[in-house]
Amino acid sequence: MNDSIFVEKEFFLLIVVSIILPVSLYAFMMMKQSLSRAKVMLLGVTMVFISGANVVLLHRLAAMAKASRSLLDDGMFSSEISLALYLVPALFAGIGINIISHVIVRHLEDAEQQFDRLQREKKAAAAVTPRQRQASRGHSPQPGALPMPSSTSPTSSTSSTFILRAAYAAFNARDIDAALALMTPDVAWPRAFKGGSVAGHDAVRAYWTEQWEDIDPHVEPVAFHHEAPGQVLVEVHQVVRDLAGVVLADEQVGHRFTIADGLISKMEVATLPD
Repeated sequence: MNDSIFVEKEFFLLIVVSIILPVSLYAFMMMKQSLSRAKVMLLGVTMVFISGANVVLLHRLAAMAKASRSLLDDGMFSSEISLALYLVPALFAGIGINIISHVIVRHLEDAEQQFDRLQREKKAAAAVTPRQRQASRGHSPQPGALPMPSSTSPTSSTSSTFILRAAYAAFNARDIDAALALMTPDVAWPRAFKGGSVAGHDAVRAYWTEQWEDIDPHVEPVAFHHEAPGQVLVEVHQVVRDLAGVVLADEQVGHRFTIADGLISKMEVATLPD
Protein backbone atom coordinates (compact mmCIF):
# COMPACT_ATOMS: atom_id res chain seq x y z
CA MET A 1 0.00 0.00 0.00
CA ASN A 2 1.20 3.55 -0.78
CA ASP A 3 1.80 6.19 1.89
CA SER A 4 -1.43 7.95 0.89
CA ILE A 5 -4.73 6.57 -0.43
CA PHE A 6 -4.98 9.61 -2.74
CA VAL A 7 -2.75 7.72 -5.18
CA GLU A 8 -4.61 4.41 -4.90
CA LYS A 9 -6.78 3.13 -7.73
CA GLU A 10 -9.86 3.10 -5.44
CA PHE A 11 -9.57 6.87 -5.01
CA PHE A 12 -9.42 7.43 -8.78
CA LEU A 13 -12.40 5.11 -9.24
CA LEU A 14 -14.29 7.22 -6.71
CA ILE A 15 -13.53 10.34 -8.76
CA VAL A 16 -14.77 8.58 -11.91
CA VAL A 17 -18.08 7.33 -10.48
CA SER A 18 -18.71 10.45 -8.38
CA ILE A 19 -17.90 13.17 -10.92
CA ILE A 20 -16.83 12.09 -14.39
CA LEU A 21 -19.51 9.46 -15.07
CA PRO A 22 -22.51 11.48 -13.75
CA VAL A 23 -21.42 14.64 -15.58
CA SER A 24 -20.91 12.68 -18.81
CA LEU A 25 -24.35 11.09 -18.51
CA TYR A 26 -25.98 14.45 -17.84
CA ALA A 27 -24.23 16.07 -20.81
CA PHE A 28 -25.23 13.20 -23.10
CA MET A 29 -28.88 13.39 -22.05
CA MET A 30 -28.95 17.19 -22.46
CA MET A 31 -27.69 16.84 -26.04
CA LYS A 32 -30.58 14.55 -26.93
CA GLN A 33 -33.74 16.27 -28.17
CA SER A 34 -35.82 13.14 -27.64
CA LEU A 35 -35.36 10.11 -25.42
CA SER A 36 -37.21 6.83 -25.37
CA ARG A 37 -38.79 5.63 -22.17
CA ALA A 38 -36.33 2.73 -22.07
CA LYS A 39 -33.34 5.11 -22.12
CA VAL A 40 -34.82 7.24 -19.35
CA MET A 41 -35.33 4.10 -17.28
CA LEU A 42 -31.74 3.07 -18.01
CA LEU A 43 -30.55 6.45 -16.74
CA GLY A 44 -32.42 5.95 -13.47
CA VAL A 45 -30.99 2.47 -12.97
CA THR A 46 -27.49 3.76 -13.78
CA MET A 47 -27.80 6.49 -11.15
CA VAL A 48 -28.77 3.91 -8.52
CA PHE A 49 -25.81 1.74 -9.61
CA ILE A 50 -23.47 4.74 -9.32
CA SER A 51 -24.79 5.37 -5.80
CA GLY A 52 -24.03 1.80 -4.80
CA ALA A 53 -20.55 1.95 -6.30
CA ASN A 54 -19.88 5.17 -4.35
CA VAL A 55 -20.83 3.54 -1.05
CA VAL A 56 -18.63 0.50 -1.71
CA LEU A 57 -15.63 2.68 -2.61
CA LEU A 58 -16.11 4.96 0.40
CA HIS A 59 -16.18 1.95 2.72
CA ARG A 60 -13.05 0.58 1.06
CA LEU A 61 -11.23 3.91 1.34
CA ALA A 62 -12.24 4.29 5.00
CA ALA A 63 -10.67 0.91 5.79
CA MET A 64 -7.53 1.85 3.86
CA ALA A 65 -7.32 5.22 5.64
CA LYS A 66 -7.18 3.53 9.04
CA ALA A 67 -4.14 1.54 7.91
CA SER A 68 -2.50 4.56 6.30
CA ARG A 69 0.19 6.61 8.01
CA SER A 70 -1.24 9.82 6.56
CA LEU A 71 -3.29 11.96 8.92
CA LEU A 72 -5.00 13.55 5.92
CA ASP A 73 -6.27 10.14 4.81
CA ASP A 74 -7.61 9.41 8.27
CA GLY A 75 -9.21 12.84 8.57
CA MET A 76 -10.87 12.66 5.16
CA PHE A 77 -12.21 9.11 5.06
CA SER A 78 -12.29 7.78 8.60
CA SER A 79 -13.63 10.65 10.69
CA GLU A 80 -16.91 12.54 11.12
CA ILE A 81 -16.00 14.59 8.02
CA SER A 82 -16.38 11.47 5.90
CA LEU A 83 -20.13 11.46 6.63
CA ALA A 84 -20.48 14.41 4.27
CA LEU A 85 -19.04 12.28 1.46
CA TYR A 86 -22.03 9.93 1.76
CA LEU A 87 -24.34 12.77 0.69
CA VAL A 88 -23.17 12.24 -2.89
CA PRO A 89 -24.36 8.61 -3.21
CA ALA A 90 -27.53 9.53 -1.31
CA LEU A 91 -28.20 12.25 -3.89
CA PHE A 92 -27.55 9.91 -6.81
CA ALA A 93 -29.81 7.23 -5.32
CA GLY A 94 -32.60 9.77 -4.84
CA ILE A 95 -32.32 11.01 -8.41
CA GLY A 96 -32.27 7.46 -9.77
CA ILE A 97 -35.30 6.35 -7.77
CA ASN A 98 -37.25 9.47 -8.82
CA ILE A 99 -36.46 8.82 -12.48
CA ILE A 100 -37.52 5.17 -12.23
CA SER A 101 -40.72 6.16 -10.40
CA HIS A 102 -41.45 8.78 -13.06
CA VAL A 103 -41.13 6.24 -15.89
CA ILE A 104 -43.31 3.68 -14.11
CA VAL A 105 -46.03 6.24 -13.30
CA ARG A 106 -46.05 7.60 -16.87
CA HIS A 107 -46.25 4.09 -18.29
CA LEU A 108 -49.19 3.18 -16.08
CA GLU A 109 -51.00 6.44 -16.91
CA ASP A 110 -50.47 5.91 -20.65
CA ALA A 111 -51.60 2.30 -20.39
CA GLU A 112 -54.76 3.35 -18.56
CA GLN A 113 -55.53 6.07 -21.11
CA GLN A 114 -54.83 3.67 -23.97
CA PHE A 115 -57.23 1.13 -22.47
CA ASP A 116 -59.99 3.73 -22.07
CA ARG A 117 -59.42 5.00 -25.61
CA LEU A 118 -59.53 1.53 -27.12
CA GLN A 119 -62.75 0.77 -25.26
CA ARG A 120 -64.38 3.92 -26.65
CA GLU A 121 -63.15 3.19 -30.16
CA LYS A 122 -64.34 -0.41 -30.04
CA LYS A 123 -67.80 0.83 -29.12
CA ALA A 124 -67.72 3.24 -32.06
CA ALA A 125 -66.48 0.51 -34.40
CA ALA A 126 -69.29 -1.75 -33.19
CA ALA A 127 -71.74 0.73 -34.72
CA VAL A 128 -70.87 -0.72 -38.14
CA THR A 129 -74.04 -2.42 -39.33
CA PRO A 130 -74.26 -6.00 -40.67
CA ARG A 131 -75.55 -4.52 -43.95
CA GLN A 132 -72.27 -2.61 -44.40
CA ARG A 133 -70.23 -5.75 -43.66
CA GLN A 134 -72.24 -7.69 -46.24
CA ALA A 135 -71.86 -4.96 -48.84
CA SER A 136 -68.09 -4.85 -48.38
CA ARG A 137 -67.90 -8.57 -49.11
CA GLY A 138 -70.04 -8.26 -52.21
CA HIS A 139 -73.12 -9.84 -50.56
CA SER A 140 -76.64 -8.64 -51.15
CA PRO A 141 -78.61 -7.30 -48.21
CA GLN A 142 -81.22 -9.49 -46.55
CA PRO A 143 -84.72 -9.44 -48.09
CA GLY A 144 -86.67 -6.46 -46.84
CA ALA A 145 -83.58 -4.58 -45.65
CA LEU A 146 -83.32 -0.93 -46.53
CA PRO A 147 -80.53 -0.07 -48.99
CA MET A 148 -77.53 1.90 -47.78
CA PRO A 149 -77.65 5.56 -48.80
CA SER A 150 -75.74 6.12 -52.00
CA SER A 151 -73.34 8.96 -52.62
CA THR A 152 -76.05 10.79 -54.60
CA SER A 153 -78.78 10.55 -51.96
CA PRO A 154 -79.87 13.64 -49.97
CA THR A 155 -78.32 12.19 -46.81
CA SER A 156 -74.95 11.35 -48.43
CA SER A 157 -73.01 13.89 -46.36
CA THR A 158 -74.31 12.53 -43.06
CA SER A 159 -73.83 8.94 -44.23
CA SER A 160 -70.27 9.58 -45.41
CA THR A 161 -69.33 11.28 -42.16
CA PHE A 162 -70.71 8.36 -40.15
CA ILE A 163 -68.84 5.81 -42.27
CA LEU A 164 -65.55 7.68 -42.03
CA ARG A 165 -65.82 8.20 -38.27
CA ALA A 166 -66.46 4.48 -37.85
CA ALA A 167 -63.47 3.68 -40.10
CA TYR A 168 -61.12 5.89 -38.06
CA ALA A 169 -62.40 4.38 -34.82
CA ALA A 170 -61.85 0.85 -36.14
CA PHE A 171 -58.31 1.74 -37.27
CA ASN A 172 -57.41 3.20 -33.87
CA ALA A 173 -58.88 0.13 -32.14
CA ARG A 174 -56.79 -2.09 -34.47
CA ASP A 175 -60.02 -3.79 -35.55
CA ILE A 176 -59.11 -4.51 -39.18
CA ASP A 177 -62.27 -6.52 -39.92
CA ALA A 178 -64.52 -3.66 -38.81
CA ALA A 179 -62.53 -1.18 -40.92
CA LEU A 180 -62.52 -3.38 -44.02
CA ALA A 181 -66.29 -3.85 -43.64
CA LEU A 182 -66.59 -0.16 -44.54
CA MET A 183 -64.57 -0.52 -47.78
CA THR A 184 -65.28 -1.87 -51.22
CA PRO A 185 -63.51 -5.17 -52.06
CA ASP A 186 -61.18 -3.36 -54.49
CA VAL A 187 -60.48 -0.35 -52.26
CA ALA A 188 -57.36 1.67 -53.16
CA TRP A 189 -55.23 2.71 -50.19
CA PRO A 190 -51.94 4.68 -49.98
CA ARG A 191 -48.91 3.28 -48.15
CA ALA A 192 -48.35 6.59 -46.39
CA PHE A 193 -45.44 5.38 -44.27
CA LYS A 194 -43.84 3.13 -46.87
CA GLY A 195 -44.59 4.74 -50.24
CA GLY A 196 -46.80 3.55 -53.08
CA SER A 197 -50.29 2.17 -52.69
CA VAL A 198 -52.21 -1.09 -52.31
CA ALA A 199 -55.58 -2.35 -53.51
CA GLY A 200 -58.03 -4.81 -52.02
CA HIS A 201 -58.83 -6.02 -48.52
CA ASP A 202 -55.96 -8.49 -48.23
CA ALA A 203 -53.38 -5.88 -49.27
CA VAL A 204 -54.76 -3.26 -46.85
CA ARG A 205 -54.74 -5.82 -44.04
CA ALA A 206 -51.12 -6.77 -44.77
CA TYR A 207 -50.01 -3.12 -44.96
CA TRP A 208 -51.63 -2.16 -41.66
CA THR A 209 -50.28 -5.25 -39.92
CA GLU A 210 -46.78 -4.42 -41.14
CA GLN A 211 -47.16 -0.75 -40.14
CA TRP A 212 -48.28 -1.56 -36.58
CA GLU A 213 -45.19 -3.72 -36.09
CA ASP A 214 -43.03 -0.58 -36.50
CA ILE A 215 -45.11 2.34 -35.18
CA ASP A 216 -48.20 3.13 -33.13
CA PRO A 217 -50.31 5.67 -35.07
CA HIS A 218 -53.48 7.33 -33.82
CA VAL A 219 -55.67 9.36 -36.19
CA GLU A 220 -58.53 11.54 -34.98
CA PRO A 221 -60.84 13.20 -37.54
CA VAL A 222 -61.26 16.91 -36.78
CA ALA A 223 -63.32 18.24 -39.71
CA PHE A 224 -65.06 16.89 -42.79
CA HIS A 225 -65.11 18.88 -46.04
CA HIS A 226 -67.59 17.50 -48.58
CA GLU A 227 -65.95 18.57 -51.83
CA ALA A 228 -68.28 16.81 -54.28
CA PRO A 229 -70.83 14.00 -54.27
CA GLY A 230 -69.02 10.94 -52.96
CA GLN A 231 -65.78 12.79 -52.19
CA VAL A 232 -64.78 13.97 -48.70
CA LEU A 233 -61.60 15.67 -47.49
CA VAL A 234 -60.99 14.91 -43.81
CA GLU A 235 -58.78 17.06 -41.60
CA VAL A 236 -57.04 14.66 -39.24
CA HIS A 237 -54.99 15.11 -36.05
CA GLN A 238 -52.33 12.45 -36.45
CA VAL A 239 -50.04 11.34 -33.61
CA VAL A 240 -47.40 8.71 -34.39
CA ARG A 241 -45.43 7.03 -31.61
CA ASP A 242 -42.73 4.40 -31.69
CA LEU A 243 -43.35 1.14 -29.88
CA ALA A 244 -41.71 2.56 -26.75
CA GLY A 245 -44.27 5.38 -26.64
CA VAL A 246 -42.04 8.22 -27.86
CA VAL A 247 -43.91 10.71 -30.08
CA LEU A 248 -42.41 10.74 -33.58
CA ALA A 249 -44.97 13.05 -35.22
CA ASP A 250 -47.86 15.21 -34.02
CA GLU A 251 -49.48 17.06 -36.89
CA GLN A 252 -52.60 17.90 -38.88
CA VAL A 253 -52.89 15.98 -42.16
CA GLY A 254 -55.46 15.63 -44.92
CA HIS A 255 -57.14 12.43 -46.14
CA ARG A 256 -59.36 12.50 -49.23
CA PHE A 257 -61.93 9.70 -49.46
CA THR A 258 -64.10 8.53 -52.33
CA ILE A 259 -67.38 6.94 -51.23
CA ALA A 260 -69.26 4.61 -53.57
CA ASP A 261 -72.54 2.91 -52.68
CA GLY A 262 -72.04 3.64 -49.00
CA LEU A 263 -68.52 2.22 -48.84
CA ILE A 264 -65.01 3.66 -49.04
CA SER A 265 -63.54 2.93 -52.47
CA LYS A 266 -60.40 5.08 -52.31
CA MET A 267 -58.25 7.06 -49.89
CA GLU A 268 -55.54 9.55 -50.74
CA VAL A 269 -53.18 11.69 -48.68
CA ALA A 270 -54.14 15.28 -49.53
CA THR A 271 -53.15 18.86 -48.80
CA LEU A 272 -55.41 20.69 -46.38
CA PRO A 273 -56.99 23.95 -47.55
CA ASP A 274 -55.57 27.19 -46.15
